[in-house]
Amino acid sequence: ARLAEVRLQAGESQQAAATADRANSLARGNPYLEARNWRTLADARRQQGDTQGAQLARQQAEQARLRQRVEIDPDASLTRQA
Repeated sequence: ARLAEVRLQAGESQQAAATADRANSLARGNPYLEARNWRTLADARRQQGDTQGAQLARQQAEQARLRQRVEIDPDASLTRQA
């Protein structure tokens, strides 16, 4: 995740996207890393002018973020409905 962010900051959006994608394949089951990688991927796609791809990556980041909440509070969905 960190290497992808460094590449993105260096303006290497294609390498950043590839690194974040690779890191995500290794981060399965870790929603914290998945969300971080998806956000980096979204920023890289935005830098490349791929607004639709960036939006899809942001949605994936949000889904991973929501999985973080469930892991922290398994009853989160129940409390939201009450």
